[in-house]
Amino acid sequence: MPEISNDEVLEYLIQKVEETKMGPSVTLAIGGLVVVGGLVSSKVYYDYLSSLFDIYTDKSEGETIEHRAIYDTKDSIELEALEKYSKDWKESIIKLRDKKDGDNDRPTHIHLHNVEVWEVFSTEPFRFEYWRGNLSSIDGFSLGTKDQLETRTLSGSSKPPETT
Repeated sequence: MPEISNDEVLEYLIQKVEETKMGPSVTLAIGGLVVVGGLVSSKVYYDYLSSLFDIYTDKSEGETIEHRAIYDTKDSIELEALEKYSKDWKESIIKLRDKKDGDNDRPTHIHLHNVEVWEVFSTEPFRFEYWRGNLSSIDGFSLGTKDQLETRTLSGSSKPPETT
């Protein structure tokens, strides 16, 4: 089966994010959806996943209450099951984080932070803290976001750079 070709420019950006831990905002076109977010490294994404079952403390109303990030219960049987699930989850995520992306070190996935997913004709996006997608599913992309483009256009700096 022939290898599916990804966009080389997007692959390059992802490799630089993996190396430097810094990435630009991007706008992706994927099967009729528009996905907007900031590029993050796979490590940042996996660290987020591994924290999903962590316990956090809420001290907002004068009392200290411990909560789980995604599932909260006081039932002792459920708590015991959650502890085991949480441990297994973290171990699996750490293995995934440390695993190389394929044999040739070419990225196969893109990871975004502060994500908005827009459907055609929608007035409000779906919002996610983190998002992961297959590079081979991306139809097109642009650096930056609509808001960044509007800011550049208003300031008069939207002219293409001159080539030498």
